[in-house]
Amino acid sequence: MLVVCNTCEKEFKRKPSQVKDKNYCSIKCNAKSLVKGSYTLCRTCGVSVWKTPKEMKDSKTGNLFCSHSCSAKFSNTKRSNNIYTYRTVAFEAHGKICNICKYDKIPEVLQVHHIDRNRRNSSANNLQVLCPTCHSIEHFNSKDGSFWNLQNNED
Repeated sequence: MLVVCNTCEKEFKRKPSQVKDKNYCSIKCNAKSLVKGSYTLCRTCGVSVWKTPKEMKDSKTGNLFCSHSCSAKFSNTKRSNNIYTYRTVAFEAHGKICNICKYDKIPEVLQVHHIDRNRRNSSANNLQVLCPTCHSIEHFNSKDGSFWNLQNNED
């Protein structure tokens, strides 16, 4: 019986008992059919790079890169272009002091916490300036962030 390869569309012979929904003329064509993804351009350097559907879906911004180096270069230019960040918003609204314990000795270690856990909501009323200890306690008590697995271990 003659069947058509699902990858290269070449006709080849098969016994009727061996005909399936998807038929391949060779192991090479079968392997080719399993590869998923497409080429896209690196956002920084423009090099063509292969990305799987998962890598494309996992990109929060839609920006894809050929390497960590290109990703870092892109991030650094975004930071240095004087973009109004949520840290700036929080520090201007609440000051450089922990909103819970009032720690203010080393402002560089202060962290910004999103109250509703939505990192895209960077309005001043959704942000809290916290020291690292208070920030960790907040996520520990809520059992989220780096403490999310505590919910599963309580049974």
